[in-house]
Amino acid sequence: MTKQPPPDFLPLRNALADWAHVESEEVFAGRDAGIAPVLSITIPTYRRSDVLAEAVASALAQDLGQPFEVVIVDNDPESLGHEALLAAIPALAEGNVRYLRNRENIGMYGNINRCVEVARGAWISILHDDDMIDPDFARRTLAELTSPHARFDGLVSRKRLLDQREVRFTRGRIKGAIYRAREAYQFGGRGSRRIDARQLFWGCVVGNTVGFICRTADIRALGGFYPEEHPSCDYFFYARFAERWRLGESRQVLATIRVAVNSLTQKAQQLACLRQGYELQCAYAGSVLPRFWARLSPLVMARQVAVTSAFWRSGITKAEAEEAIGVAMPRDRPLALYLMRLALRGF
Repeated sequence: MTKQPPPDFLPLRNALADWAHVESEEVFAGRDAGIAPVLSITIPTYRRSDVLAEAVASALAQDLGQPFEVVIVDNDPESLGHEALLAAIPALAEGNVRYLRNRENIGMYGNINRCVEVARGAWISILHDDDMIDPDFARRTLAELTSPHARFDGLVSRKRLLDQREVRFTRGRIKGAIYRAREAYQFGGRGSRRIDARQLFWGCVVGNTVGFICRTADIRALGGFYPEEHPSCDYFFYARFAERWRLGESRQVLATIRVAVNSLTQKAQQLACLRQGYELQCAYAGSVLPRFWARLSPLVMARQVAVTSAFWRSGITKAEAEEAIGVAMPRDRPLALYLMRLALRGF
């Protein structure tokens, strides 16, 4: 079920072809690697052997009840990661598992796109090498996507945080109660809800692509993920997907996101995310959303700056944010913003 957004809204390009000249060699295949899978759980990796085994183990533990494959694509041309993985998880030798290694480092999103290219299943899920999925993730998600009365073409689950920083993020009792009340309102008693421009305008409300399943053909039709949109590639991907197919969010928590000190803890990366979020809002207003929504952007960005700074403890100042984003922002007013979202059905 495909619809066509306005031609000026996030034009497509074939990012899958960016590294077509670089080969990926298969350095390991399990005994069942010849079985045609319904689902491909793909894991792009680069020098993360300490956590990769946990991600792979969570993928192998799926109780799908149908054939699925696990495909690991290593972006380190010198890696012997398959040997360490086999030592840690001997069951790999018996499974529908393939371990590929790029002959050249093709960058993070080049490697994610390579996962999309080599997947053999009709459906695909991309699992980051430091995250995990629950054993019932694939079964529950595919059951909804393949139901005779399916409402969505792609479905993303909610995720829990595994915060491994010295000082962890906590919401507190009052904020936790507000979060739960808002969630109840969002889903209205249902197990899943539609996500479209009215939700995505306010931010990437569904997070990254861990816990997401869609048709492999649909990601390929979008041209994969665009490296030039880093560090907000997932956000732009969801925006493109939601304008062409039916994107849904499940209320079930079926994946785990690891939070640690990494590149996203750098203030420059956070400011880049904020700037790209503003650019996406500008793309939305006047194309797939009414033009007057653009007037809301400064208030939205003030809230995004406050949330980002609090979660990452980066201390982003108003002056730094305004310089990076290129727009003057008012004082952060969460209540006013929430009331606007309610009025515009943005939750």
